Amino acid sequence: MSGKPVVALVPFFIVGFEFTILFAVFGNVLGLISQARLPRFKISPGYEPVFSGDRFGVLASCSSLEEGRLMDFFRNWGADAKRIRPNLK
Repeated sequence: MSGKPVVALVPFFIVGFEFTILFAVFGNVLGLISQARLPRFKISPGYEPVFSGDRFGVLASCSSLEEGRLMDFFRNWGADAKRIRPNLK
C-alpha cells in the first residue's frame, strides 16, 4: 500500500468546504428572491411607468376628510397630484 491511507480525508474536507460555500450562496440568492417577493406578477394600482425614469412618486393614504388638505399640500410644493381609488374586494 506504500504508506497511503485507504481513504484520504483531507481532499474530502476541501471539497466539502467548497460545496458549503456554494450552497450558502445559492441559499442567499433564493432567500433574497423570496423575501423581496420577486417576481411581482401583480402591479400595484398606484404604479406609474414615469416613476421608473427620471421622476419619483409618493403614494400617500388618508381618510376622505383629509384628502383635500393632502392634495393642496402636494400641489403647493409643485407636485403633480393624482387621486387613485383603492380596489376594495
